[in-house]
Amino acid sequence: MPLANRSEKGSLANKILKQLPLADKTAVWGTLGTIRPLLSFEVEQDVQSFLDAIAGEAVDYRTITHLLTNRTNRQRQQIAEGFQAFTQQDLLKSLQAAVSGNLETALVGLLKPAAQYDAHEIKLAMKGYWVAHSSYLPGPDGATLAEIFCTRTTQQLREILDFYKHDFKSDLETEVASGPSGCFKDLLLALIKTSREKYSGVIDYVLIEEDAKALVNAGAGYIGRTDERKWIKILAQRSPEHLNRVSLFRGMSSKCSSCIDSSAARKLRDQMPTEGFLSLAVFSLYHKMTGLQIEEAVAKFFQGNAQVGILTLVSVLRNTPLYFAIRLRQAIKGPSACHKTLIRILVSRSETDLLSIRAEFRKQYGMSLYSFIRAETQGQYRDLLLGLCRAEDL
Repeated sequence: MPLANRSEKGSLANKILKQLPLADKTAVWGTLGTIRPLLSFEVEQDVQSFLDAIAGEAVDYRTITHLLTNRTNRQRQQIAEGFQAFTQQDLLKSLQAAVSGNLETALVGLLKPAAQYDAHEIKLAMKGYWVAHSSYLPGPDGATLAEIFCTRTTQQLREILDFYKHDFKSDLETEVASGPSGCFKDLLLALIKTSREKYSGVIDYVLIEEDAKALVNAGAGYIGRTDERKWIKILAQRSPEHLNRVSLFRGMSSKCSSCIDSSAARKLRDQMPTEGFLSLAVFSLYHKMTGLQIEEAVAKFFQGNAQVGILTLVSVLRNTPLYFAIRLRQAIKGPSACHKTLIRILVSRSETDLLSIRAEFRKQYGMSLYSFIRAETQGQYRDLLLGLCRAEDL
């Protein structure tokens, strides 16, 4: 390949990557979690280390923190199994006897299987939500339910349902369905029941236009007249790429353009500047049709927990790491500060996209998540959170 062509293709790839959120580069750069499998992992050695850490006169918090924040969830499960086999005691219960407060809450999150941890968080949130339910008064329990249901994959939700049934002898879908009626319940049920479509790589311009028009028509009335089910169906079912995508580069060669060729695509591309990106997706077309960003429309047409839930889903579809960065800031410091939320996010994202979240946090607030946690927490609890966060972002 001529050097000039290589340079041109490399330049185009760099331009495209720069336009993508960090989370979308996962396939290019590899995992974006802060915790990765320890290659020299030995179960027996870690079991002994845990025994030494809790058997003495003083608990060795440093060792406990190091072990838990340098092993994946799967490796922690293997340690717990080995500890049970060797001592005939439950590792989590043994650690809980030695710690308390937020540190204990964090240890529970780290030592439970991820889906089981989510199932228990949902159970607690549902109790609070059903008791304090009001269509017009969103609260922390509704936000927790929205966070978990909107950010877990279809497979993860299935695993959560299994753990929920096993641990609580109850069907989660049935419990949600029997709760207070309203749009928020409909959203949760849609997320449980619906398998989100996978992006095939083919841009369906006709469906994009149909969905955008459907959202416009569904939100045509005032609050109370909105066709909420239509909004929920589209947002819960369609692929993120279909709903929100940066997909068409004006400077593409004609050969590349033919890969996504259609009369509609050519017409839209011809309206662009000489070089740049055009977002061909439902959210962008909705904005073009109404003058409203999708978030503005949700705030206009929905209220209370329904608004919180749908805004959460939209935020996740827009930019999942940014959603979590904002939620972390609110959980650490603010009117809705909640250490359970802080712990849940750091634990649940530590093996997937916490590096992306750190990058968005730095961009959004002008300081690193690591520094923020260090300034706002203390003691062994702070050390464990910093172990999950891993490092500064300069």
